[in-house]
Amino acid sequence: MPTVAGTYNYDVIVNPGNTRLTGPRLEIRYQILQCGSDGKYDLDETSTAYLSCFGIADDKVKWDINRDDGTNFNIGSCSWSGRMCGYNYPPYEIRRLDYSTSTLIVKQNLRNSIAGTVICGGNPNKVSPRCKVRVVYKADRLSNCMASINLTALDRKDWTVKASCDVEKMYASDGNYSCYWIVPDGNGIETQEKGSLSTESFVANTTAYVRGTCWIRNLPIPTVAGTYNYDVIVNPGNTRLTGTRLEIKCPTNKWRCGNNHCIWKDWRCDGEDHCGDGSDEQNCGVYTQR
Repeated sequence: MPTVAGTYNYDVIVNPGNTRLTGPRLEIRYQILQCGSDGKYDLDETSTAYLSCFGIADDKVKWDINRDDGTNFNIGSCSWSGRMCGYNYPPYEIRRLDYSTSTLIVKQNLRNSIAGTVICGGNPNKVSPRCKVRVVYKADRLSNCMASINLTALDRKDWTVKASCDVEKMYASDGNYSCYWIVPDGNGIETQEKGSLSTESFVANTTAYVRGTCWIRNLPIPTVAGTYNYDVIVNPGNTRLTGTRLEIKCPTNKWRCGNNHCIWKDWRCDGEDHCGDGSDEQNCGVYTQR
């Protein structure tokens, strides 16, 4: 792969012919490699930060940060000049191991040193790559999870599910938190529904964190009887966390089929397959007429 940003032609010579034929074009972007396509990067505060400015092809590359608190800071620079170079100004370290890449390393105090918009560059004729770095402590545990059926509606088809879970510990330097519930429909399909997240700050070992409760109301009830998992995805974290289980039973005026569907009790053994698996017409003896 080319080590300098630009647009490159990949042409082809075919035999017979031996002439150059136009092939595809590939753009190599001047970029911070760890940054996503949305220009953002979530950095776990328990890790070491590595940010690599790639495709630069400039002798001197400097790093700057526009912090979340509104202050701007010049971290430092490192020149190639035909050799490797290093820059060490704790907690920052800059390495230049080849001409095309400059790497910024931060090993401690990430919340105060790297949270914000990180910029690399130095050539006024080029657009400097930017990356919005959010320092996070990822939510990894839930507690006090519960789910129940809201029976306020008269008709079962209008019943809904409500659920809640406590998020024990998390942190995001930009103050943005959210949660989503994984919702089963009873037919093997799951969807994500955004929940409401109430939060509060607390201190653990002199460090500030956030905890809260993720809750949701009026979820559609699964159409098939059974026991269902209601799990949660919390941001920051974005991994599926085990939430709670809810058993969906057939109402007392309905009969449970072999495939867990619910049908009216008087449809049992009436000569028609209402369940879809024939279980309502098994072990019937004599059919009854409706």
